[in-house]
Amino acid sequence: MYSTLISKRISICMIYKIIAVLTLVLAVLPASAEPRTFLSQVTCNSDGQKAFDIVEQNHGEEPFAMGKAIIMDARTKRIHTIDMVLTINMESRTYTIIGVFNDGTGCIISSGKDFARYINKESI
Repeated sequence: MYSTLISKRISICMIYKIIAVLTLVLAVLPASAEPRTFLSQVTCNSDGQKAFDIVEQNHGEEPFAMGKAIIMDARTKRIHTIDMVLTINMESRTYTIIGVFNDGTGCIISSGKDFARYINKESI
């Protein structure tokens, strides 16, 4: 009887440990609400022209608009002011935002699809 009580206690302890480990694993795993499709490879290159060549060759995009942007480096948390260029392909409706840093480094910041003129929607 004593050994049965001990084995039941060990079994209950093991169950609690397994539940705790599973809970921890599930809490650490990232949640994926929807699959993401990246239309351009995220890249930075000291040759600022490289990012433009990638989007032109891979997606047929051409520069459309430009301006200044402020971004934060995810690793260092430093704030940078960059030249921003929006490239688009009106036929495929793809777009890319390219950032050019002061030292000439060009980075693909973001890319997407379904580019269209803004339409005021109540549900944004």
